[in-house]
Amino acid sequence: MLLWIGLEIVLAVATWAFSGFFWPLLKRHLLLKKLVHDHNFLESLNRDVLSSPPQSVTPYADKHPQGYAFSMLLLVESDKRTIRRLQIQFGVPLVVLLVASYFLGPVYLLINLAISRSSRPSLSASPGVPALWRRSWR
Repeated sequence: MLLWIGLEIVLAVATWAFSGFFWPLLKRHLLLKKLVHDHNFLESLNRDVLSSPPQSVTPYADKHPQGYAFSMLLLVESDKRTIRRLQIQFGVPLVVLLVASYFLGPVYLLINLAISRSSRPSLSASPGVPALWRRSWR
């Protein structure tokens, strides 16, 4: 019995950790939509901020021979691929953990499902995200 409880504690901590990374990836498009409609964030984008982008964005900020729209298309596609890869990297272990907790017992599965659902962030719970986003451009 003590072994089962120890295994559940390990599974619960791992479920909490993986779901903490997995759920925000699913809601990322909603966060970007919220940022685009955030007037404070958009007003903070002035010429000084846009004239010195971070090193990771510099290749996309330069004009591509096929035009600026092509650079933006490359940026969006690379972002989608990266997010999809991260969803798989965090989603597959999360499913494995939930299946393992099922084999421990249905009660353990319910506990881990509750832990997984409780680590889902809401977009309104993170008001500092636009501030962090602005800070990364400086």
